[in-house]
Amino acid sequence: MYTLAGVLASFGGGVFGAAVGGLPAFILTGLVVLAGVAASFFKDLSTAQAVLGQVAFGPFLGPHIAFSGGVAAAAYAARKGLLSTGKDIVTPLAKLNDPGVLAVGGLFGVLGYLLQTWFAAAGLKTDTVALTVALSGLLARWAFFAEGPFGTLPPDRAKEATPGNLWGRFVVTETAVWLPYQKDLAQLVLLGFGLGAASASATLFTGSAVIGFGIAATWLVFLITPGGAPVGHHIALPAAVAASMTGNVLIGALWGVLGALIGELAARLFYNWGKSHIDPPAVAIAACNTLAALFLS
Repeated sequence: MYTLAGVLASFGGGVFGAAVGGLPAFILTGLVVLAGVAASFFKDLSTAQAVLGQVAFGPFLGPHIAFSGGVAAAAYAARKGLLSTGKDIVTPLAKLNDPGVLAVGGLFGVLGYLLQTWFAAAGLKTDTVALTVALSGLLARWAFFAEGPFGTLPPDRAKEATPGNLWGRFVVTETAVWLPYQKDLAQLVLLGFGLGAASASATLFTGSAVIGFGIAATWLVFLITPGGAPVGHHIALPAAVAASMTGNVLIGALWGVLGALIGELAARLFYNWGKSHIDPPAVAIAACNTLAALFLS
């Protein structure tokens, strides 16, 4: 189940994710996913399996290891006053010249390896990588900020978010928002349907359930550079899974819409009012894959 080599490699993956930054590490995951998909097209199935299973989703670049290591390290760095916010998953943390920050990334890489391996062995009917990413973010927030999963509302907003009126927690503001251009219903539905249909179609044409995910993860480089690019891997992957299970592009597109909506819901619930990053796409992917297993299998 667990191996010493897996633990050591996962520590290294977590250190790497912290060193380059969580989001840059995830973009590299997308690139390596596409490399693995390309290998499968040339019928080099053993190489494709190794690239996808042991690199892109394994100890080196697995989101539950490298990305989560970067997320936790950013929270720790912010707790120490080395970053202005624990939500900064873009800055390469090696530039802080603090070995402790990188060590936190490594430790959370190992945690991600242990959790995901356990979840997979238990046969959970969900995306165990995404579930691990979400839980790792929750644990990092609690460990470094002693803050709960929903964050901390300012006093004026807290009055509107009493048990009898939860709406105050879900209203976005100029500062409490995940993606300002990807929060409104019409935009979410159109992006979800469009990107979901494209990913579902690509999956049915190629037979790869992760090709859309790889493309969506890779295009996040445009989120870092010019800015304003949509975040869509939580749309592409559920759409691909639904299409694979049903052979139907429309159902895939509808699951893409579901992913877009749950992602924004998760942002308003877990991300917007917190001091650190809890990944909305990871929550959406885990939820959508669970729903697919329940209703489409």
